Amino acid sequence: MKNTVTPFLLALVFWLCSVALPTAQAQDCDAYFPFKVGAILEMTGYDAKGKTEGKSKMEIIEKTTIDNGVVAKAKTTIYDNKGKEVTNNKFDVKCADGVFYMDFKNFMPAESEQMFKNMEATVDANYLEFPANLQVGQTLPDGVMTMNMNSNGMALFTMNININNRKVEAKENITTPAGTFECFKISQETTVRTIMTITTKSITWYAKDVGAVRTESYDRKGKLTGYTELTMFKE
Repeated sequence: MKNTVTPFLLALVFWLCSVALPTAQAQDCDAYFPFKVGAILEMTGYDAKGKTEGKSKMEIIEKTTIDNGVVAKAKTTIYDNKGKEVTNNKFDVKCADGVFYMDFKNFMPAESEQMFKNMEATVDANYLEFPANLQVGQTLPDGVMTMNMNSNGMALFTMNININNRKVEAKENITTPAGTFECFKISQETTVRTIMTITTKSITWYAKDVGAVRTESYDRKGKLTGYTELTMFKE
């Protein structure tokens, strides 16, 4: 699958790296994602010391039934730490035959607007897959993405992103400003290769009918580098 887009729209900040969620059963595609039109989720990102770094809001604006599932269109708006809108984006998510899919380009790590100025990106990626009937101890499929950055027709650099070691570690309750939720705890490793290679680990808690409730990001040595929390949820 290839898609050429403006790179800044690809630069969804790390608060959105937990949007793709698992489904519960083949005919119930809203189990861990708010497929309901009008649903709004607000995620707030913090650094390791708890200082606010920004927010993202996602709204489900459209839903279409297909033969083997459902497709929803989501609008996401990103704000900086002062509440100023940075960018917005629309993308599709799909549940088919009991499996949830989301275009891997939405899992790109955050980059600055200045870095992307006057650039274009070509993305070659697969979908991150979340099988039905999550169970503690389950291992989930890997994901791979390659992004080629260009400026005025000239190749600048290639970025390779691998998401692997995705595991369902536990089922537990998590409390955030939006409430208390019963969640599945899923861990994964992300390796980004450009000139340098950077490997990070993240843990995300997912709640039924809501989605991502909290995500913690760690460096290669296991040190917390930041986290996000669900700070508002409206059905």
